[in-house]
Amino acid sequence: MAKEYDILYGEANGVCKELKGVSEVAEFICTEGLKSDVEIFSEDLSLHITTFGIYLDRITDLEYREELLKVLIPMQRKLDGTDNT
Repeated sequence: MAKEYDILYGEANGVCKELKGVSEVAEFICTEGLKSDVEIFSEDLSLHITTFGIYLDRITDLEYREELLKVLIPMQRKLDGTDNT
């Protein structure tokens, strides 16, 4: 089971947003990642995730990554045109 993060903070393009849960993190990555790279920080302000646009670059918690990808990949596929449904 992935570690729960009560609150994470997303930053991109001068936008900073409080994120609760993997769905909000995935949505922030997809929304802001279309404009620039994204950084996600933990509550203690340590860097947790970086992206290249809408795609993950680095992530510190591999179990969290598994949970995030379950939500993020379908969103990415809709954005990049690889959704075959």
